[in-house]
Parts: sequence; C-alpha cells; structure tokens
Amino acid sequence: ASAVDGADVVCTCTAAEAPVLTGEHVRLLKPGCHVNAVGACTPRFHELAPEVFAASVRDGAAGRILTDSVEACLAEPGEVRAYLEVTGDAGARDHFVGIGDVLAGRVKIG
Repeated sequence: ASAVDGADVVCTCTAAEAPVLTGEHVRLLKPGCHVNAVGACTPRFHELAPEVFAASVRDGAAGRILTDSVEACLAEPGEVRAYLEVTGDAGARDHFVGIGDVLAGRVKIG
C-alpha cells in the first residue's frame, strides 16, 4: 500500500489473476495519479479492481480511461469486463478512449 500512497504514477505489469491494485488502494491514490496497467491482456487477468476504474471517472476526474485499442480493451482484459459488469451501465463504455484519438486531437481530455 505504501508504494501507491501519494504517487504521481502507478504502473502494473503482471499476469495477476486477482487485482494487485485494489479498492483499498483507491483512497491512497492522489487526484490526478496516472495508473498505467500493462499486463491484463486476457479475460483471466485482473490487475485493477473495478473500484480503480470507478475512481478514475468520478468526482471531477478527467472522466476518461485511455487505451491503445478501445475495441480490444472492452473485449479482452478481465479487469475491464469486471468493471463493466459491476457498473451495469453501458454508458461506462464511453469512458474508454483510444490514445491515438487524443494525440490526433479528435478527443479532448481534462
């Protein structure tokens, strides 16, 4: 827990099947913290708990979750699928944005 307390950037790159960044960690993440989850690329991998996604889009946060491919992100990582299941809200899909769209100026964040 102390590794994420007040951090500007938190990176995960694992083959974890249970979240390594949990709901307990959310209270330690400072506003604006960049969470970079790299390893969850199959339905059985879960680096982030659903609460981490929820925290990134609430209470004045940028409201966007950046990904290399929105289509792949919504279909493959178990952690994203778990977040969408927990929210029960199809609108949650709108929070995911391709980083290429941001870099090309098609989508503005912040």
